[in-house]
Amino acid sequence: MKALSARADVGKISYLLGEELYLRLVFDVPPADLVQVTNVSVDLLRLEQIRNEFAFGFGTKPTHVNNTLELRQTVPSTLRPGPHMVTAATLSWELGDGATHQQRVTFPPLVFALQTVLERPLTKPDLERMIGSLENERAAYVHREVVTAAASGMDAPRAFIVWIFGVGSLLHSHQQLEGYSIRPLRHGFSHRHLHEIVNTTLKELDIDKIPFDESIEQDFARGTPTFLVTYENVRAKDETDALDTCRSQAALLFDLLGLDRGQKPKEFFCMAAEIGTTQRWHLYQAPWYRGNLVPAFNPGATAHLIERLAPKVLAQPFLRLLLRTFSDATAEGDPGFALLRYWSVLELLADRQVPRGNGISKPDGSPILTSAGRPKTTDAKEARVYQYILNSGGYESVMTINVDGANKQYLVGGDDRHPAYTPETEIITLWDLVRAGYAIRNAIAHEGQFDGNHPSPGDEGQELAARLITNGHVDPRSFIRDIAEAAVNRELNRT
Repeated sequence: MKALSARADVGKISYLLGEELYLRLVFDVPPADLVQVTNVSVDLLRLEQIRNEFAFGFGTKPTHVNNTLELRQTVPSTLRPGPHMVTAATLSWELGDGATHQQRVTFPPLVFALQTVLERPLTKPDLERMIGSLENERAAYVHREVVTAAASGMDAPRAFIVWIFGVGSLLHSHQQLEGYSIRPLRHGFSHRHLHEIVNTTLKELDIDKIPFDESIEQDFARGTPTFLVTYENVRAKDETDALDTCRSQAALLFDLLGLDRGQKPKEFFCMAAEIGTTQRWHLYQAPWYRGNLVPAFNPGATAHLIERLAPKVLAQPFLRLLLRTFSDATAEGDPGFALLRYWSVLELLADRQVPRGNGISKPDGSPILTSAGRPKTTDAKEARVYQYILNSGGYESVMTINVDGANKQYLVGGDDRHPAYTPETEIITLWDLVRAGYAIRNAIAHEGQFDGNHPSPGDEGQELAARLITNGHVDPRSFIRDIAEAAVNRELNRT
């Protein structure tokens, strides 16, 4: 049966909770088709301040009257009073082979109120005023300003609309949030260019080309669902500030979509338009590739690496764990979250190779003490990582930085026995680097971020990390990454 058109009414403006709701659907179809309908399912939506929310759903056998279907259903007394709406119905009927066919029919929204016996029955003007108030509140919600950090103190920040296109999550409906919205797009990616690459290569191999298959094109489009995130009212310092802020917020949104939909989407395009002007700025972002290290000069180096290491990794699950943890860190777009994985590499190795309960010492043999003056032992995670690095050869680096026109020398990871040491050299010990890196790791693990401009008051590790980063001496985050990379390579290259 094909429904050509549908109209609907609910008989009156308001119903009492517990009362029988009447719904009539009028179809522009032959009556004989309607007789086949055995069930009609309807969802009641409650009109909330922010968005419509599901309130109650029911399915019932309809009564056929000419070209109409009449439904009656008791409204649960447990529902919240207020304005409600019906916008669609699903018709079901059985086919000759016993299968059930369904068809969804939409119609102009039917708005009515649910009330308690203690309330005065609403009139049509009452309901219209109620809906008008909700619409005003929603408009304020939809158009809420997104103010960037850089623009928060400005008298006259610039105004932008920002669009961010994503791929990789299937959304079924428009989602309105405060100051921005998400809506699915009808099109996925095309494989036509990939098809051309394949056929070009096959021609070089003297192999017949593959014909274009429209069904594969459709599968490819379905497998790459796209959607659009729109920020309608962004106040920013400039277009870069607007794009950076919205893209950062969208990255969090994509994380949440990954949790909700089971697959994290990626951005592939963004655009900012300055309101009141014709200025536009845009950026394409390849969603599957972030760049990698330049290959070795030897064109066969990558193949040699795979041939040499793959058997080891396959044979040793712990090596596979180390490699996966490190590679996940390199693929992570957020530097803070990447640090968690880099630290995990070091902690995994330290747990296996460093016994607990032993005191740790400086390179000269003097003991490292806690803030209470007691010996620091390898019972602590950061102490085990420190001892692991020391056992693996330690870390030393000499650098000279120009500070206010004068050269300043820093000795990282060493002590005054180093041949490059002078009385003017500033020493940054290996223990300082490790405990600063661990403090950053803990801040990210517990708070979600490390803010070098606002370290946690009283946290010596965070204050040390902030000082090292701010003064430009050495970044503990880069140190942890480099040490983790060296550790993985060392384990993979053991004979």
